[in-house]
Amino acid sequence: MGRTRDHARTLFYLPLYLIFSIFISACGNTWEERTPSEYDRAVQFIDQKDYNSAILILGSMLQKNSNDQQARILLSSAYVGRSGLSFRKLIAMNQNIGDVSSVKPNSYEQKALKTINHLKSKNNPSLDEGQNKTLLILEKIYAFKIYVNNFLSTFAAIPSIQKKSQVLDLQNAIDLLEASTNLSTGLVLYRGLLRLVVFNYNLTSEYNLKESINCKTNVYELSLKINDMFYDIKGILSDLSLGIASKKKKKIIKDTIKECDQYYANINNEIDILIFNQSFDLKSFVNEMGGQCE
Repeated sequence: MGRTRDHARTLFYLPLYLIFSIFISACGNTWEERTPSEYDRAVQFIDQKDYNSAILILGSMLQKNSNDQQARILLSSAYVGRSGLSFRKLIAMNQNIGDVSSVKPNSYEQKALKTINHLKSKNNPSLDEGQNKTLLILEKIYAFKIYVNNFLSTFAAIPSIQKKSQVLDLQNAIDLLEASTNLSTGLVLYRGLLRLVVFNYNLTSEYNLKESINCKTNVYELSLKINDMFYDIKGILSDLSLGIASKKKKKIIKDTIKECDQYYANINNEIDILIFNQSFDLKSFVNEMGGQCE
């Protein structure tokens, strides 16, 4: 029973454990070399869940010395704490990489692919070359989105966030870690898991194809979304590949990177052609999907 409680306590204090043991080794100095008062106060505020006070102290420290790695890492931890993200869930997600619990439903994407195939099979003479090219690229975009959904299913129970303020806090935490140098593998893994949580949120907002593809869709803006989606995934996979110790899980990540590159390469060239030719007509597709274009 005592061991279980000790284990739970270790999980609860994971951020501080990482900061004071694994992380500090990457900074190249020790707490004894610093004036401890400000750090101690910040850590105390984090332990007390007074994240705003910790953020004020650590932000001020970074303004005085932008190279202060320990303050930067602590500040990142404070932002994560303020977001309300459960560290235990992050640990569980890491432990279960590759253990597919359930594939995310792709009902909208599957409907879109069926609609595209239906329009192509009709061999409709009213579809001009631009519309046919549009259907071809849409087919690849929706196949990529299904791939993304299935990719997320390799992580059991990604912690969900509901508010934009939570996303901003997590993004601040990620940006702080990205600005840090010589990160330990533990920190790199931690950053990758945070990126994954934010990406999962963005799939229902910035990367929501149901909202993005309509009669007034701008193909250039759509291509930017696909690019952003791709590079977000690559960043996540790169962090996980560097941070994960298990050879089996590393192989899963490396195989996923190859698949992701193939899907993106399939789309990117044709999007560039459509942008260059300015031939992107969604009317037939949107109407078939239940929308209405004039």
